[in-house]
Amino acid sequence: MISESCDIKEFLDAAKNKDISELILLADREALEAWRMSRRHKKRNEKGMGDCGRYETLLKEFTRYLRSANSLPKKSNDPLYSTLHQFHEKHLSSKSSRA
Repeated sequence: MISESCDIKEFLDAAKNKDISELILLADREALEAWRMSRRHKKRNEKGMGDCGRYETLLKEFTRYLRSANSLPKKSNDPLYSTLHQFHEKHLSSKSSRA
């Protein structure tokens, strides 16, 4: 798992130099690991792992976006969605225009 703390920014930092197919695979695997982690901690009744469920959702939406080339949901009040949009603009827009 790339981000043991379920931090989308940490995941995106690790994914900066990946092409879209690698990024989709990484995000898909990371979402699965986040799901597993949140379930393990839920079974143990541990607190503090609620962010993994949110992290999983963000990764799934990001993966869906990468696969379909649709826009990410507009959630202007959510800084995490803003982070995903910024990542796309900075790292993926230039790669897709070169192809």
